[in-house]
Amino acid sequence: MFAQGIVPADIAAWAACLAFTVMLFNQMARARRTLFGEKQQTVVSPQPIEVKEVSGFVTEGECHSRHGPLDKQLDELRVDRKANATALHEKINGVAREVSELRAATELQHQRLAQMDAKLDRMIERQAL
Repeated sequence: MFAQGIVPADIAAWAACLAFTVMLFNQMARARRTLFGEKQQTVVSPQPIEVKEVSGFVTEGECHSRHGPLDKQLDELRVDRKANATALHEKINGVAREVSELRAATELQHQRLAQMDAKLDRMIERQAL
């Protein structure tokens, strides 16, 4: 099929040798740069961090004066959340009580219906005799 007996395996072998040679050359060049101290300067553009001089540090008093109102608001929100949670629990407990009462009433109605059904069955049997 191929002219002069070239086999696809031969082509693959030559391609592999060429790739290996390129990789070997690349590694040798990198080793030469590392061993002989040839460093490439890396330039990052734009600069990711900008360093600025600071005039002074924040004192503890300044920190408390800035965060004091926030702490008060946070405490108020906690109290509101607790009140809302308590009201919700009361509503849920009320609904649970009502559901249990309805369940008990339904059970009593089922028992009465079963008794009435049994009475009707007895009355129908008496009349059939």
